[in-house]
Amino acid sequence: MAYAFCLLLDEGTDASVRSLWQALVTAGAGDHMLQLGYPPHLSLAVLDEEPPREVVDMAFASVAGGRSIELTLGPARRFEGTTIAWLAVEAGDALRDLHRSLSETLPTDAVREHYRPAVWTPHVTLQITGDVDRALAIADAAWPEPVQARFTAVELVQFPPVTVLKSVALR
Repeated sequence: MAYAFCLLLDEGTDASVRSLWQALVTAGAGDHMLQLGYPPHLSLAVLDEEPPREVVDMAFASVAGGRSIELTLGPARRFEGTTIAWLAVEAGDALRDLHRSLSETLPTDAVREHYRPAVWTPHVTLQITGDVDRALAIADAAWPEPVQARFTAVELVQFPPVTVLKSVALR
């Protein structure tokens, strides 16, 4: 089982991303995110194995109880050489500081490499498998302008399947 620390989007943005996910399914581009059964989110860190409980508690405390974070979501992009399509996230220092704070509490070698501070790319995933070119074309048409949004909650989840272990609203 893997573990992730995730930020959830405000209600309206969540609905917009879910609508985009559905458009990808309808067009036959990819359906992984709907099948996941978890809301649109930004993963701050992913670990393949659960660290000791005290590390998890300290890590969650480092991100819980903070303020909600305003962000700009979009445009759609892909990770080079993959079928992963995603929406770019720009949230400035608040998000970078939150990520750094969490990263400092986790054992570096336990965190998947592309979630480590030097290489992490803040994003909201649109699809993992499928026709990435088609997904990007659909996303560009459905998400033509960046959207102002807010992260409103942080969760610790275990997957697959996704099980929420801890959840707290951001102030």
